Amino acid sequence: MNTVGMVRTLDNLGRITMPKEFRNILGFKEGRLIEILEEKNGEIILKKCTEETKGVVRKLDQLGRFVIPKKTRKRFGIKNGDNIEMLAREDGNIIVKKYLNVDFQKSAYNEHVAQIRQYADFLAGLTNFVTCITDKNEVIAISGEENKYYLGGMVSKKVLCMAEKGGILYTSCQFLPILQDEDVSKYKLQIIVPIIKYQKTIGTIILFSCDCNKSTNIYGIARMAAEDLSNKM
Repeated sequence: MNTVGMVRTLDNLGRITMPKEFRNILGFKEGRLIEILEEKNGEIILKKCTEETKGVVRKLDQLGRFVIPKKTRKRFGIKNGDNIEMLAREDGNIIVKKYLNVDFQKSAYNEHVAQIRQYADFLAGLTNFVTCITDKNEVIAISGEENKYYLGGMVSKKVLCMAEKGGILYTSCQFLPILQDEDVSKYKLQIIVPIIKYQKTIGTIILFSCDCNKSTNIYGIARMAAEDLSNKM
């Protein structure tokens, strides 16, 4: 679905001005009641109120301003003075989200990845298993200097397919290649758990051992780590 975006600043009362272009084209006029919905995918959606309205309702004032609910601002980390991006969709609704410029996005991403890699090292120290963390495309973190060749490698289709189905693998015989066309004969034990956020798979955490090392707690640790990572990624 195509979108058109514009950026506005949240004032000290939690108000934001809907761009005039949006109000004119989409029919959001002064005094219009707006429904504010928090979607499971992390987006804030603005809709015109109807008889079937289920979200929080706010009124558009004469300057085109409306208040983003305090609860919503807190949940999405939106603070006074933040730049907010509004995206007009073809269906007449508007997506609202915190705006990050390109330089800030790169800085935030690098810091974020560094934290994820520290987390992988922490889990490896706790379990004595090599710890690998992926997004839906590539390996973004792995413990141990000797395993750094994994970083940036494309995750195999078999791992992604299993993760998309919400499956969990805990095996000492039928291993899945982490990378495409990888030789799995080196593995002795492998645990793969999907990382799920807003009911969607966003990555995996993979713990593996290349010797006969086993731990009775490794399965539970892997599942708890996946839940923790869903809040970090």
